[in-house]
Amino acid sequence: MKVKRLFFESVKDGIKRIKSEFGPDAIIIDIKENMDGARKGYEILIAIDEESVPQEAQSGEVMKRIDEITSTIKTLHERMMSMETDTLKYRVEAFPATLRAIYDRMVENGVDSKLAFSMVAEVYGETGKLAEDAGKAGYFLKRILAKKIRVSTVDNSKEPILVLGPSGAGKTETSKKLAKKLADSGVPVSIIAYEPQKRERYNEFMLFSEQTGIPFYFTVNDEDLPFIVERESRKKIIDVTGNERLQRKAVERLKGCSKLVLFPAWTRPEKVRDFCSQFNGTDVAGLVFTKLDEERSLGHVCAHLLSLERPVYFLTTGMGIGDIIVPDQETFYTLALEENAWRREEKGQ
Repeated sequence: MKVKRLFFESVKDGIKRIKSEFGPDAIIIDIKENMDGARKGYEILIAIDEESVPQEAQSGEVMKRIDEITSTIKTLHERMMSMETDTLKYRVEAFPATLRAIYDRMVENGVDSKLAFSMVAEVYGETGKLAEDAGKAGYFLKRILAKKIRVSTVDNSKEPILVLGPSGAGKTETSKKLAKKLADSGVPVSIIAYEPQKRERYNEFMLFSEQTGIPFYFTVNDEDLPFIVERESRKKIIDVTGNERLQRKAVERLKGCSKLVLFPAWTRPEKVRDFCSQFNGTDVAGLVFTKLDEERSLGHVCAHLLSLERPVYFLTTGMGIGDIIVPDQETFYTLALEENAWRREEKGQ
């Protein structure tokens, strides 16, 4: 492909001549009005096939032209994004000052501008002039967030809970937090740890059991899982190794379990969907987002919860055994608009 930059007095005349001279395969990449006093008119950037380039020069020329086209496409994309941003800003100006302030806070906190706009537009649609009152605007935003984000929680039945998720998601710590939360609410609970790769975890669970009185079982063999689950009468939390192949084996062994999938707070929605897709054919009960204390702001977490189709069960907000919460509308409002109150400052910061 070769990129040519041509000048014409009018766009219509330019397109007609381009089709006449270069044929129907010519690709128009960009059209820009030239206001230069010496040469007024329109600059049209086109991409055409060029068969006359010597063979030895083709590689370098092709790469150069690909770079030119890529750069032009990038510029066009940036222009479109800039126009979209300007359009949103213009439309936001039509809202009361209270909603404009909410929009700005959401965007500053990491919520995508289009999503933030749709949220304040929905608040305005429900409240009208009532949105001029900051308290009422906040109240309706909380209601909308609670309506859009599904929340579920672990019941008191003896149905086992299978804890899944990518390596580093915090499955073991969350399993312990959840077990302690259930035990504190009066539910008899135990932990089953399936970890063939990190056997030092045994000592970690032993210490936890001694401190809390919550019993645990440890196995390195997926074949043992159904027998342990059947034998243990308490509500069981099954902490599974981070290896995805071994997780799939555990899921196959324990089809009757409620499956919670954990992700760190910074995980992108497409990664969540991709990871969950490997368990298609099995019911994933819902999601847990962990390590909220490691993020500077949390607007993106709220945005993820709005875009994902599965309910959220818990959020973990720190390193302590009690740092696990069932989110509600107040939590979602905090994620979307407020500073991260759970953020853990590292030493030296």
